[in-house]
Amino acid sequence: MVALNSEYWGQAITVTGLLTGTDLLRVLEGRDLGDAVLIPSLMLKHGDTRFLDDMTVEALTQRLGVPLLVVSGVEGLLETCVSVEVAPIPVAIAP
Repeated sequence: MVALNSEYWGQAITVTGLLTGTDLLRVLEGRDLGDAVLIPSLMLKHGDTRFLDDMTVEALTQRLGVPLLVVSGVEGLLETCVSVEVAPIPVAIAP
């Protein structure tokens, strides 16, 4: 979980639905993001895969190098977390 401010709208904006793809890219680019990034559907234009700044989920996925999984509500979040396949962590076994 990462806290974000919106440089697009101004630092005083803390409403999730007003965060943009550019805001996400600014904070997440270059970080170890694991297997995927989950974002709430209310960050996107209604019925679309674009953020308010017109960046697409696909474009942000390419820039970050991990899939963005769009979830709706708590049920969608839990369902996505349970269904995402995670690659096993390699463990070195001493001889």
